[in-house]
Amino acid sequence: MRLLPPGDPLLIDRDRETLFADPARRKRVWSHIGSPGVVLAEGRLAGTWRARKQGKRLAVTVEPLEPLPERIRADVEAEAELVSRHRGTPAATVSYA
Repeated sequence: MRLLPPGDPLLIDRDRETLFADPARRKRVWSHIGSPGVVLAEGRLAGTWRARKQGKRLAVTVEPLEPLPERIRADVEAEAELVSRHRGTPAATVSYA
């Protein structure tokens, strides 16, 4: 499970139909303004994510495409902690939209 940031080389692929066959899902990933990151779980698109600093924490909001199993949610939270340290915050909170 990985939280791929917007602009990740995988997401810059010119053949977006190969990555995500469903046009509605492509539209969620590649918006005209402020594209979200992608939750990649078990080799497939599982949702999108956005992060913003909230005080001394990084608030990560995940919008799953379908309900995520608990083991994937635990992995999302662990990955969000890594992202928070990279962005200069000591901890992250994860919420699901």
